Amino acid sequence: MNIRTETWLGHEIRFVEVNPNDWQGIANDVTNALGLKNSRRAIASLPEDQKGVTTVNTLGGEQTVNTVGELGIYQLIFKSRGHSTNFRYFVRRDEPCITSKAGK
Repeated sequence: MNIRTETWLGHEIRFVEVNPNDWQGIANDVTNALGLKNSRRAIASLPEDQKGVTTVNTLGGEQTVNTVGELGIYQLIFKSRGHSTNFRYFVRRDEPCITSKAGK
């Protein structure tokens, strides 16, 4: 599984390739960057096709993590306060791996 880390305003956000050309953000990283305190609660209301679960290798071994696709990230942006506009530009401009799946 491919993993890449990007930095946005000092927040490290990991993206995993869950399927070929299907990159999703680690939900905890995305929600932390957006100032949403409870990652599980933040993604609970997202439709199933906008979130997922995958296993990643960490220093502590394999861990199961929640992931969020492009549309799910936009839904979280709308829930957040503060840097949401900047984050939207970050996703569209700096993370083409996410938007390329949608053909944009």
